[in-house]
Amino acid sequence: MGAHVVFADSQTVVKFGRSRSLKGGIHPYIVMSYERGESLAQYWDRVSKPEQNRILQQSQEDYMNQMREIPDNFIGGLDESPCRDGIFEADNGDYTCYSYGPYASEESFNEGIIQALRDRMRPKVLERENDTESNFFNSEYMLYQTVRGLKNHKIVFTHGDLHPGNIVVWADGTVVLLDWGLAGFWPENWEFYRALFNPPWRASWDRMVEKFIPPFYVEHSVLKRVFGTVWN
Repeated sequence: MGAHVVFADSQTVVKFGRSRSLKGGIHPYIVMSYERGESLAQYWDRVSKPEQNRILQQSQEDYMNQMREIPDNFIGGLDESPCRDGIFEADNGDYTCYSYGPYASEESFNEGIIQALRDRMRPKVLERENDTESNFFNSEYMLYQTVRGLKNHKIVFTHGDLHPGNIVVWADGTVVLLDWGLAGFWPENWEFYRALFNPPWRASWDRMVEKFIPPFYVEHSVLKRVFGTVWN
């Protein structure tokens, strides 16, 4: 995204770069701790099965369980900023140029997803959306109704980008999560969807995920279809 990362000292790094999201396009910076460790993908292949299970258990107990006990009453970024996800970025790609949310409820969040689906279409195309004989818009309508069926989920603190590259292990076996740039408050099913979003580094990752993140397979299937539709 055009950012630069430099060491301030042996334990601190600074990320900086011009930001169009801030008034005047000023140069913000983020100061972060440097976590020296081994990526989960590398660590996994050289340790025993009991150690692999310990890593998953620690990820669940020290991160997931505690994070999901932090609720809020909106869906969006930590600072009540708009929702950032590929679902809302079709034909855009620059998250500083769009605004979906924050949302006050899961119901309004679902309507935001539906709006993102509609926004991908040109106004001329949308003129036909009430044509009940249109196979395309009947399919769209059914997808909208399916999205509206996602309900009764708690809103919880969510990392939002848990893949093996963002999970490292210290020399003493401590698990550390990196890259909290997509963290925020989302429906409780969102973490599972996002953890399965990227192509897995190995086939078994899909089954690993449910051992430390509560699984929501139906919701994952719906959101995966939404993403594929938005970007088709």
